[in-house]
Amino acid sequence: PLCTEDKEIGPASCVEGPLPKSADLEAFRQNRFSCKTFQWVEYSSAPGILAVILGTLGLIMTFMLLAVLITYRGRYVLRAAAPTFGYIMCLGSVCSMIYIIMLPGEPSTPKCIGLEWMGLFGTTLLYMGLIIRSFRIWKIT
Repeated sequence: PLCTEDKEIGPASCVEGPLPKSADLEAFRQNRFSCKTFQWVEYSSAPGILAVILGTLGLIMTFMLLAVLITYRGRYVLRAAAPTFGYIMCLGSVCSMIYIIMLPGEPSTPKCIGLEWMGLFGTTLLYMGLIIRSFRIWKIT
């Protein structure tokens, strides 16, 4: 990405390829930092199809893991690992996979906001479970 520092735009702005014209930057600023002024990947293109397939496979694997966690939650190994953290991580994985499925397609304001929420919320939940487990082990030792 090509990055530039512009006092009118604010902090460094990174764009793929050549810098957009000032009219594009003005439209970008007026749209309250929406993603409408940049190119997007269509669902019918190869990367769009790949994103949907990988996101769907990730969802299927996450639900299979969730089923295993629920089925065997009474076993000693899962009780010792605190299945609640596993449930939280599965929820984060579901949000991350929905994010991947939502990536292709024409952008709109609700879609851009949904992408931000799903991506950040999913990543936060995934890492939250790992950090809490690590903290729990650290407190024990």
